[in-house]
Amino acid sequence: RARRRAARLPITEIPGESAEVTGCELVAIEAPRPRPKRRSGPDAQLSAMDRLSHLLTGGIQQKQNGGFVEGSPAAVAAEIVRFLEKRGFIRSGEHDG
Repeated sequence: RARRRAARLPITEIPGESAEVTGCELVAIEAPRPRPKRRSGPDAQLSAMDRLSHLLTGGIQQKQNGGFVEGSPAAVAAEIVRFLEKRGFIRSGEHDG
């Protein structure tokens, strides 16, 4: 809301060579210093392998994929239906079973 209000306000221009501006002196123009990035270290309670994995991946956790379903066509279909019910895509009784 403040940005919209500020966008409607008039901008007063003051020429740099104007006699109206006195006592102003430009000292320096510098680029802002970049903020340091936050880095998380591994938890000391983790195992050595988990700490090493944390350091190698930069703390990024891998997304876990779903498992591969094996078995008869009926068992695979039942697992798919269970997955869809669990995720809320279908309700119990909506499928022919």
